[in-house]
Amino acid sequence: MKLGIDVGGTKTKVAVLDDKNHLMETKAYSTVIEEQPFLKFLTDLIREKIAQWPEISQIGIGIPGTVDTDAGMVVWCPALQVENFELCRVLQKRIPLPVYADNDVNAWALAEGVVGSCQMETDYVLVTVGTGIGAGIVLNGSLYRGSHFGAGEIGYMVEERDLASPCPSRREFGAFERRASAIAVSNRYREKTGRSMDTREIFRLAQQREDPIAAEIVGGQIDALAVGLSNIICLLQPSKIVIGGGLANEGEYLLDQLQKRIRRLIPGETPVVLSDGGKWGGAIGAALLASAHTGSVTAAYAEEHIHYF
Repeated sequence: MKLGIDVGGTKTKVAVLDDKNHLMETKAYSTVIEEQPFLKFLTDLIREKIAQWPEISQIGIGIPGTVDTDAGMVVWCPALQVENFELCRVLQKRIPLPVYADNDVNAWALAEGVVGSCQMETDYVLVTVGTGIGAGIVLNGSLYRGSHFGAGEIGYMVEERDLASPCPSRREFGAFERRASAIAVSNRYREKTGRSMDTREIFRLAQQREDPIAAEIVGGQIDALAVGLSNIICLLQPSKIVIGGGLANEGEYLLDQLQKRIRRLIPGETPVVLSDGGKWGGAIGAALLASAHTGSVTAAYAEEHIHYF
């Protein structure tokens, strides 16, 4: 059996798969941040699952930051406030099982090619838009991590106007993330109105034209996201861009608004679709990480599909 752990800035999701990749359990926990509290949280969680499922033989962890997959090291992760953290080595001293780690969106992209909207695709990009923003890039059927494991950290993409701003440190979020993430919508609404409201409600107000401030903020956020996606398309020409994360809940409205803007910005057509991996896609992908360390997404899983009950 395989245990997959998808660590998010606010929630950590867990999936247990059996040897035939049947999905046996899913569960969500509140994430604990900072190195030592996070390590205890993760250790306790893993021990709980091993006690519940003694057949677990390998563990995969998706981390919202840059991960050296060869060393099993979290190079840097602002959401968890950790840097140069040898996660797998430390965990394997506490847990007598193989532990693998990768960027959380890479893990989700892996699952998207197996059970989601990119089955049979060899070149696609998964963009998750939630508390943060990131991308998992699959080229020629394999995850592309970059020369220093930072490929897909699109939260740090910039526009010309960012030349006037200081470069963010590794401990800070980037310009694109501040403009285009889902949390940016609620942050900006609170700044403008003094009222706290979640992103889904702000989108609802904007769609129903009940609040001009909500409409302005949502429009600006979709503008920023469309610019970023257009640049990704120009650079990689993937067969699909897949949207996951909390913003994917906006469904067809979001896709329609993005496609209209992308068509105005660049020539050609690359479909933008919603993730089919579901809310557990990242955890499922994390469970599949061990096998994905060697080989392509499509080749490694052509004969294995996740089975849902």
